[in-house]
Amino acid sequence: MWNRTHERAAELVAAGDLSSEQVARELGITDRSLRRWKREPEFEEPVNALVLHFRTKVASTGVVVREIRIAGYERRRNWLEQIRRSGPQRRKCRGFRGASPA
Repeated sequence: MWNRTHERAAELVAAGDLSSEQVARELGITDRSLRRWKREPEFEEPVNALVLHFRTKVASTGVVVREIRIAGYERRRNWLEQIRRSGPQRRKCRGFRGASPA
């Protein structure tokens, strides 16, 4: 019989952050029960679906995060290039913390 405990167990197993013992303890069930559930197709199917969902989400989010990071690096690189091109006058400005180029 599928219930909320089974659903939560499937979510925790799919997330992969906790060991089986920790999942069982979190849900107030025995580790033996969880191992038995993991062998049942009606439990395995939602776990696999959740794992696929998590992977898809991480992949799409990871790409976005990477693009944001790259854009930040580009901005910093452009800023540093402008400072280098501006010569010694710019480096004497109040608040500039960079080292003078060799």
